[in-house]
Amino acid sequence: MAIAEVDQALARLDADHGEISANLAELERHPGVRFLDEVPLSGDSAARWAEARVRLDTLWSRLRLFESVSAQAHRVRARRPRPGAGELAELTTLLCDASVTLAPQPIPLAQRGLLGPAAVSRALTLTQLVAEMTADYREVARLAGLGDTVFSEILPQVDRAGDRLRELRELAADPRLTGMAAAALARLDAAEARLNAERALAMSDPLTLAAREPGDTLTGELDAVHQLLRELLDRRDELRGRIRAYRVKAARTGLTEDPGIDARYRRAYELLHSTPCDLDAAAHAVTEYQQAITEKTATR
Repeated sequence: MAIAEVDQALARLDADHGEISANLAELERHPGVRFLDEVPLSGDSAARWAEARVRLDTLWSRLRLFESVSAQAHRVRARRPRPGAGELAELTTLLCDASVTLAPQPIPLAQRGLLGPAAVSRALTLTQLVAEMTADYREVARLAGLGDTVFSEILPQVDRAGDRLRELRELAADPRLTGMAAAALARLDAAEARLNAERALAMSDPLTLAAREPGDTLTGELDAVHQLLRELLDRRDELRGRIRAYRVKAARTGLTEDPGIDARYRRAYELLHSTPCDLDAAAHAVTEYQQAITEKTATR
């Protein structure tokens, strides 16, 4: 390498070192990394994050190897303003050749020969070192992103769904719905079981949860239950409003004293104010009351 090439290479090393250091520090502080480090993982997430954590720790140790070779190259370059052939050869070796010796890696017993070594060590160029670090960094960052998705998006959604579920249970407990909300309560029980399962998975196997294909959301399920409960309330209120209106009509036309009309009114009224309320029977009774008044009015 010529002197100018050496100086350019050293400047690139310094810039690369700054970027690598900053990105590793940011990755270490990443919410997804902190979340995956802190929760008691199990299943696939435990295995995948254990491997990723080794990769992240290895990235730091490889950064120190990068720093060591870079510092050595700077010391050689600083010996004199214009390095001689010996220094240039040494710098070429440091900057271009396999100057980074990695820590020995054990060879699995099943892959060893009888006379073979128990561990193997590799030497890389700085360019090869950075390439391998980049691949490891991307994989750790990908898993950190999945962890952050669970921590920042899925868990808050689960918490909001839990709040909504409690609100719907309170609505289902409305005295006006006594005896009518069995189907809605069953759906709420199913939603709560699903909610609890999702929360448990988020806190034990979040990487599996984050990678799962999206299905029907809990929000949509709870919206359907809310609509069902509102329809029940609205239908009962609508029937009560109708019976009051026809009662007024009966009074105007002097039919409130008619035994048949009065009997139909009392039956509809009792069904609408009974607990539990059979809305289908009540609707039928209100219709019969309405028809009786219409028929009596028409014959007058």
